[in-house]
Amino acid sequence: MEQPLHTLIVGRKFDQFQIGLLSQFDAKRLGYSYEYCHPTDNSALIVHFDTELYLGRITTWTRGTCHLEVLEVTSGKTILDRHYDLPQEEAFLERLIEIALFIETRLKTEQGS
Repeated sequence: MEQPLHTLIVGRKFDQFQIGLLSQFDAKRLGYSYEYCHPTDNSALIVHFDTELYLGRITTWTRGTCHLEVLEVTSGKTILDRHYDLPQEEAFLERLIEIALFIETRLKTEQGS
């Protein structure tokens, strides 16, 4: 079975993006962490975002499946829940930016900016 995100996840290529991502997300005051899940025939990478108001998570698997989720901390309500099939690494990076921008926009709205 095709695994378009194999190098990103199993090859741990996502590690190479950390310096740039840290500076971008720090500037937006978005805390984040990531983890590679235990290797399987469809290994996963999970990126967690956390702020005082929102918790976000993007999970992607080597076969190209991707899930984005954002929860509102105070209510526990899911405010973003999307599923994608990604053909390559660049599409994952686009989804990563999508979730970060979603949280950033919600924070600005909450702060009245």
